Amino acid sequence: MNGSAYQVGRESHWAGGVEDDVHQLRSTVRVEEVPSSDHRVNICESKRPRVAHLLHSDSSGGGPVSVSRMLKYFHRTQDQVMLAGDRGRVFATCQELQISFYQLPLETKGKAILAGFWMLIWRLRQLRPDVLVVHGQWAGPLGAIAGRLAGVPKLIYVARWPAFYTSWDLLRVVRNHLSERVPCRLCDWTVTLSESNRYQYFIRRHVEEGRLLMIPNAISPDDRPTAAQVAEFRKQHGWRDDHCNVVSVGRLCDQKRVMWLVQSWPRVIQRCPQARLWIVGDGPRRTYLENLARELGVSDTCFFMGAKASGMEAIASADVVAMTSVYESRGNVAMEAMVCGRPVVASDVDGVRDTINREVDGFLVRPGDIQDFADRLIQLIEDPALRQKMGAAGRRSIQRYDVPLVMREYEKLFAVALAQS
Repeated sequence: MNGSAYQVGRESHWAGGVEDDVHQLRSTVRVEEVPSSDHRVNICESKRPRVAHLLHSDSSGGGPVSVSRMLKYFHRTQDQVMLAGDRGRVFATCQELQISFYQLPLETKGKAILAGFWMLIWRLRQLRPDVLVVHGQWAGPLGAIAGRLAGVPKLIYVARWPAFYTSWDLLRVVRNHLSERVPCRLCDWTVTLSESNRYQYFIRRHVEEGRLLMIPNAISPDDRPTAAQVAEFRKQHGWRDDHCNVVSVGRLCDQKRVMWLVQSWPRVIQRCPQARLWIVGDGPRRTYLENLARELGVSDTCFFMGAKASGMEAIASADVVAMTSVYESRGNVAMEAMVCGRPVVASDVDGVRDTINREVDGFLVRPGDIQDFADRLIQLIEDPALRQKMGAAGRRSIQRYDVPLVMREYEKLFAVALAQS
């Protein structure tokens, strides 16, 4: 698979003619900075490329976090527009930066989502963006079809939630195949967040190799909570210094498999009675997990904190971070743990293994191996020096995902898209 991977920290390889496009763009187009307050100025007047972003759900997860970082980085060099199915973190970012935000009924089902689809086409025709970035999962097929029908010159599909990992029955197989195949075929480029994901798209032949790129999520040391915020969080939730606090952050759903973590906890607490498990997040599996903790007799050391505005504060306040997902596109929780200097015990699955350096800044465990997961937690709980060593290693290795480094790769992609449009 030569010539198509687009990787931070390594040489970028492109299909023939692209570098010429970039050179031509730089020599013929003058891009001027316009104050963010002028975001509604027509692209011809502002001389900035108009880039529209489509996100199906702005409610939770790593997608809104990553999209917000992209909006912040490009808000002075692009005339950005945001379209989404609801309002959350990205909406707040748009308010802060005075970026136009359009909410469409994309979070609903049936006839309502059809109405949202036609509204999306109409809105894109009104906005006339130079580039449309569709941030999958469901924004992928809807945005790709709407973008083509609206005549958007260039489309980029960022595969944030690869659907094929949940193909558990025939209906899901068909649905998930179409939800990935459509945007991959209609968009000019498909961007995956990890090499593991990129390989999965490649072997399924969803997209030609020359249009399949890898650009990871970005994270900044500035995102790390301050010492004062950590102290306040620990005080607010009654975390004691003589306890070793293990944290899991994420939606309580099948993908995250938090039940494996809860099942490992009796073994952990038997060896390490000073340990405490804090599960941050909410979702359809919460009641089941709370009942499981009671059945296993660990509810006095395993606590469900619900959804928090900043799971990163919980991560920074913890001693160890646990991650039991069966798949990830990249694994923002692992990245946040590393930037906070916290060691991670995680399932050895796609997306996660691309981030964690095995036995350097964390441990990777075979998915579903309850005993080994517990043993790795015990190893870290009993060895503060190892926790400190791995945490420091994580802080060093996460620097390769710093925002300017990652966004520079998107700058190259936008430059090529604009040169060819």
